[in-house]
Amino acid sequence: MKKILIIFLFIIEISLAQNQGSMPASFLRVGMGAREMGMAGATMAMTKPDAMSFFYNPAQLPLLESRTVGFGYQFLALDRMVSHIGVSLPLKPTGGFSVNWIHSGYRDVRSYNSYGEDTGEINNGNEAFYVSFSQSFKERVY
Repeated sequence: MKKILIIFLFIIEISLAQNQGSMPASFLRVGMGAREMGMAGATMAMTKPDAMSFFYNPAQLPLLESRTVGFGYQFLALDRMVSHIGVSLPLKPTGGFSVNWIHSGYRDVRSYNSYGEDTGEINNGNEAFYVSFSQSFKERVY
């Protein structure tokens, strides 16, 4: 009986704790690149990699034919934004390398306290740095 009670309490604790906290780096769930977002993120089977391959499928980097530079800026609701800059390059004969920086945040948003008094502006930003390397070991194995 004691063992059943302990298991029951353990299950209840787990079910109550699952919604605590938040999603780390949730700004990376927005998506990158017009082509990829237009495909609803279904880019795993793309045969021609582009500047956003580092984000969706880094194993495609050896398939790059030339240096690729990517820039992006997205306006989001509530005065938020996501920007990206990066470079991907093939490492002949069988490799690929990519370096990227993603910034997300907001700025110049008015802040008020519980009395309705203006407390100034607030700014926030999040950064993500990606360094990706991929190697082809055999034909079609990345």
